[in-house]
Amino acid sequence: MRLPDKTNAMTMNDNTSLTRTAKSLGTYASLAGALLIAALIAWYFLGPGGSAAPGSGGAAAALQGVALDAGAAARGDAAALRSVNDQIAVLAQAAKRDAQATWARDKRWPALQ
Repeated sequence: MRLPDKTNAMTMNDNTSLTRTAKSLGTYASLAGALLIAALIAWYFLGPGGSAAPGSGGAAAALQGVALDAGAAARGDAAALRSVNDQIAVLAQAAKRDAQATWARDKRWPALQ
């Protein structure tokens, strides 16, 4: 009886490392497939634009800008103060357009104006 060639793992029927590798590869492929299906379902329900409301991009950018410039404005930086005031003006216009926005209904918004 001839022994199998041990240099080529693909020809061995009882190679446990090959079986373990194949099982883990199958697990990763199954997981990737499940994630793909979940992403497609989410895309179907949320649409290609995601969950952001139309026109909310400017308000989100202004809120982030206020948060980023607040520290420098508190230290008295003139450019940061102007930037915060400009961004608050953008937020005020956005609040007039959409008074039901979550950030516009926040109790801290009137104190910022």
